[in-house]
Amino acid sequence: MGSPRSLLCAWAGMVALASVGCSSSSNNTAKDAATETGSQSLYDKYGGAPTVKKVVDDAVTGLLADCQVAPYLASIGTPNHDSVDRLKGCLRLQFTALMGGPAKYPGKSDNGEMCVDMKTIHTGLQIPGTVFDKFVMDLGGVLKTDGVSDDDIATIAGAVAGTKADIVSPSPVDKTACDAGAGDSSSDATQSLFDKYGGAPTVKKVVDDAVTGLLADCQVAPYLASVGTPNHDSVDRLKSCLRLQFTALMGGPATYPGTNDNGEMCVDMKTIHTGLQIPGTVFDKFVMDLGGVLKTDGVSDDDITTIAGAVAGTKTDIVSPTPVDKTACDAGTGG
Repeated sequence: MGSPRSLLCAWAGMVALASVGCSSSSNNTAKDAATETGSQSLYDKYGGAPTVKKVVDDAVTGLLADCQVAPYLASIGTPNHDSVDRLKGCLRLQFTALMGGPAKYPGKSDNGEMCVDMKTIHTGLQIPGTVFDKFVMDLGGVLKTDGVSDDDIATIAGAVAGTKADIVSPSPVDKTACDAGAGDSSSDATQSLFDKYGGAPTVKKVVDDAVTGLLADCQVAPYLASVGTPNHDSVDRLKSCLRLQFTALMGGPATYPGTNDNGEMCVDMKTIHTGLQIPGTVFDKFVMDLGGVLKTDGVSDDDITTIAGAVAGTKTDIVSPTPVDKTACDAGTGG
């Protein structure tokens, strides 16, 4: 079985930290893309070690408090297993290396302890794809809250997909410890997220912010190139169908597929995405961006967890069996 240290390294891999760190060989492409902001590294841009420490602290706190993720880390801090402090030390080394700071991974952490390679330590972790996708969304929220710009979150997200195959187990095991309603932090477990967050106005803001991000994202936007062109859906129709979907997802007065607030019929997810040739990497990128949008728009971490679980269930309807890379990102653009 893999150790908790190896699992935290796996989480780091989800954001491509491991692609330049946990693995025995560095992925220079990921690193170059992640650090290129003119001549300034992301490490320097965001203030160096103090910001790395805060991002790691916030990410680990979230992992250990998450009923879906925490069971994979159950032995952390127990006798003969790694401490939380050791885990954070290796993650700080990984983040520093990824962001172009003065570090190499594998290597010694700032605790003076050796952090080992990623490939070996993934064996036996039994991580499901849903747990990977859940953490990616949460991480988007952490980075956003800790002051990382949308472009630089996009840079980190762009490196995520290359690590998923190494992290998700071919024989995953569901170890969730979530009780029914655990994702809803309200005192009234019967209250819907739609009502909890103020209903239609909040749904509208989340959708507006999400669509703005999608259409401005050099990795995602090419798959939406026909939106607003003759004989294709308008941006307004896209948003209204998403409002219907989010209302239903959050327990509001809606059914999807169904009629949106413009009086138009919205079709099922599989039908509407047929032919778009969307890769899993693009889906994963959007999941991370959505986590940041929800966080910025006032959704709690517990409720982001709930929404993330529902989003993951749509992946098979959205990702194409014959994906095509349509990225329009230039080197250093943050895509």
